[in-house]
Amino acid sequence: MGYLLHVANTEETNLAIAAKWDAQTETYLKADAELRTRWWRHPYVLRQVNERICGQRLAGWGGGMHQLVRERFSEHLPFGRGVSVGGGVGGKEMDLLRADIVEHMTIYELSTVRIDTGRELANKSGLADRITFVEGDAFAQETDAGSFDMVHWDNSLHHMLDVPAAVEWSKRVLGSGGLFYMYDFVGPSRFQWTQPMLDLATAARRALPDEYLIDPVNPQRTLGRNFLQPPSIETMIEKDPSEAADSERILSSVEAAFPGIEIRLTGGVVYSMAFNDIIHHMKWDPLDPILVLGMLLDFEAADNGLTHYAAAVALKS
Repeated sequence: MGYLLHVANTEETNLAIAAKWDAQTETYLKADAELRTRWWRHPYVLRQVNERICGQRLAGWGGGMHQLVRERFSEHLPFGRGVSVGGGVGGKEMDLLRADIVEHMTIYELSTVRIDTGRELANKSGLADRITFVEGDAFAQETDAGSFDMVHWDNSLHHMLDVPAAVEWSKRVLGSGGLFYMYDFVGPSRFQWTQPMLDLATAARRALPDEYLIDPVNPQRTLGRNFLQPPSIETMIEKDPSEAADSERILSSVEAAFPGIEIRLTGGVVYSMAFNDIIHHMKWDPLDPILVLGMLLDFEAADNGLTHYAAAVALKS
């Protein structure tokens, strides 16, 4: 018998989420590769994060997770049927296919624009026969228990409105020996930053030279130094009803569902929050010492439980 998640989103919520990501896709695809305003576009940050995950300073998004899976589960590779919820255009899933970590991926996505874009990318990459896009709410579908050999969450689990239910769905649809794979934002829900996070981000920002506060997008504008309060929940929901909706429950949920799961805390209070918008000024070659110190500070904070991101892998017993 199929498994239907009891808390599938309302149609109104799904339409709002789809509209948001339809609109953002064009901006994402046109992003200037040389204008690094976000941490995930900085080579040094990615190498450091990958080292936190797998012990090696590998390049590129996903490099650390791929290596961790190879080291821990080599005898299971490739996993057969993978599923990804909220996979967007499927770029990360296509990387998994190229790396032979999984043989086929099914992606559930609400945005029509992203699905159309993903299918076009899959065709151009020669992967169209190994990836299936499904438009709709994965949790509103009846899915047989054990249908998949891998469940993939890469910065989409924090967009789920009920994280424990989404993790339970993941466990239910995984077959025995199947892989739960997660790299995600696990910080406070709706970005309601804790006071220690606000204090650390503000201290890091205040230590920067004035020239680092120049807005890379609009050089006539100077960005602020202080993080005095979290963003408005109402404004966040208006912009995207799914953004960090239940993120603070991710770690406790995956630990409950998969006893013994391996978790790596990868920081983010400094490189994601304090350096947001201005990381463009921190050069890779030659390497900016301020960025080096910032990453060290960030990882020390993560070691003490102050983190925005985490990686996790486990096999279903």
